[in-house]
Amino acid sequence: MYARNGTVYASSRDVAAFFGKQHKHVLDSIKALLAEAPSTEPNFRLSEYRDSTGRTLPAYEMTRDGFTLLAMGFNGKTALAFKVRYIEEFNRMEAQLKAPQAPQLPNFMDPGETLRLSARRTASS
Repeated sequence: MYARNGTVYASSRDVAAFFGKQHKHVLDSIKALLAEAPSTEPNFRLSEYRDSTGRTLPAYEMTRDGFTLLAMGFNGKTALAFKVRYIEEFNRMEAQLKAPQAPQLPNFMDPGETLRLSARRTASS
C-alpha cells in the first residue's frame, strides 16, 4: 500500500502476494468486477510494471473501496480471515458510535482554549 495525493492505494501485485494468488488471476478478477459493475471503475486505475526480465506488464492500482470490493469476492483461508476481521472492525466502530458520549469539559488549564471559549460566548451574545 502507498499514498499519493492524499489517497491510499493498493496494487494488484500486492493483493496477489497477500492472498497467495497468481497476479494474472487477480487481474482477471478485477476485469470481471469492472465488467459486472462499471460504476466501480473510479476505484481502479490500470498501470504497468516491469518484471524481472524487463517486460512491461499490466497491473492495477486500487483505492480502499476497490480493494475491499475485490477482496470480498475472494475465497480461501486468507480471504475468510480478512472478511472476519473486516466485520469485527465494523462492529467495533458501530458499537463505539452507538455508545453514549459523556460531555467533554474544556481544558481550563489551556489559556488558548479558555480564550476560544470566551470568544465563542461573546460572538453568540
